[in-house]
Amino acid sequence: MVMMMTRSADRSVTGPVLPAPAPDTVPATVPPGRCHGNLDAITDSERRGLRPIGTTAREVATRTGVLLSGLLVLPGVRIFQGVRPDDGPDMPRIPHAISAGRQLILVESVAWPPGQYAARATGRIHCDGTYTGQSVRPLINAVRHWRQALPRGHRVSALVVVHPTTAGHLTLPGPATRDLAWTRAGEAVRAIRARLPRGQPAASVKVVAALFAATAGEKPVTGPAALLTCPCQTKGAASVAGMIFFTDNYQDRSTNDGYQFEFYCRRCGNGYSSSFQHSVTGFGGRMLRLGGDLVGGAVGEKAAQLGWDAEWMRDGARGSTRDKALARAVEEMQPFFHQCHRCGQWVCEQVCWNPQRGLCATCAPKLDQEIAGLQAAAQVDQLNQKIRSQDWTRDINYRDQGTGLCPSCGQEGGGGKFCQNCGYALAAAESAKKFCGNCGTPLTGARFCGECGTPAS
Repeated sequence: MVMMMTRSADRSVTGPVLPAPAPDTVPATVPPGRCHGNLDAITDSERRGLRPIGTTAREVATRTGVLLSGLLVLPGVRIFQGVRPDDGPDMPRIPHAISAGRQLILVESVAWPPGQYAARATGRIHCDGTYTGQSVRPLINAVRHWRQALPRGHRVSALVVVHPTTAGHLTLPGPATRDLAWTRAGEAVRAIRARLPRGQPAASVKVVAALFAATAGEKPVTGPAALLTCPCQTKGAASVAGMIFFTDNYQDRSTNDGYQFEFYCRRCGNGYSSSFQHSVTGFGGRMLRLGGDLVGGAVGEKAAQLGWDAEWMRDGARGSTRDKALARAVEEMQPFFHQCHRCGQWVCEQVCWNPQRGLCATCAPKLDQEIAGLQAAAQVDQLNQKIRSQDWTRDINYRDQGTGLCPSCGQEGGGGKFCQNCGYALAAAESAKKFCGNCGTPLTGARFCGECGTPAS
């Protein structure tokens, strides 16, 4: 059944640096197909704006990579190593780039001795007031380059992971900006998790395809294949995990009992909910747990344990099972959506697709609707002109000075010459004329009559 719907911490670092792992060390917990590229292209060069001291750039990047592997337990997170866009040959390679949904975080790694570090407005790095010969400007330029290269709506930032080389007090540069932030090595994972989108964000095909093309050791993915599949094969692996398309317009509404996905139009927001696909291990495990709790005893305890094991197996196999469920949901939803090959947006067939032009209604508006809209706009414009040509001020006193509030009682005066609440003469009221009591000459505010000299009373 298809359902339609509408829709800062202490920055000082103390303590000795952890021993660096051997290069190319890959933690055993890294899921296959989630980490791409290698660090072979990370070399020591003066072109690198940020450089480690007392160790090599590749060694400190490998050390950071071991820490970042803890992020791969999060759904939708991918790590790319040795990233540099093809149109940016003058840029040094970034050791790590983390992708999750429409969020891209460039991670640089350094190893510095103790000291008080600061980043000047020019990007230069100073330690205890002395210029170190390093700068964050190339990293900031890389952030802005990626921000311009990706479509609107994607967020790009950078994070510098600082490893202390020896024991001592090390103060990180700061504060954090929109482009750049700093973190100590022990807090790198927590700092990155705070920047990642919540829940299970849909992967951005444009980000993943661009990162594959910019990653050292990966074959670029271009053309229509970049929108449909991405090669997620690691070295030595025999299979390729295909990325399901529709990755930019759905939300995962799955529960422990099964899988369900909501697909929505990127233009109008209307969408559809796929059929609910029951999970055998999730639902069966829950039934076993409930039955075991009701039966009790050794048999009930064993049944409950089997239920827990079944649910644990479901979580462990969530990747492949969820991908199959998503593939079926995509196949079910495909007739309701089209992708515009001009702007790349997925839109609904019912409202936002122009079948005569083969484009979305934004790129190729439907003429009958445009004509109706233009006619209505012209009617409104003509009405405005006709209304302006009429005299709507016949009964309105606009010649006398207006007063908003009565200066005597503070209430609204009513627009007349006297306050409608207290009778006080307002600015529009004519001043009472006075005459000389002796000769009758009009007085104009003078203290004495200008004709006979009689004092004004």
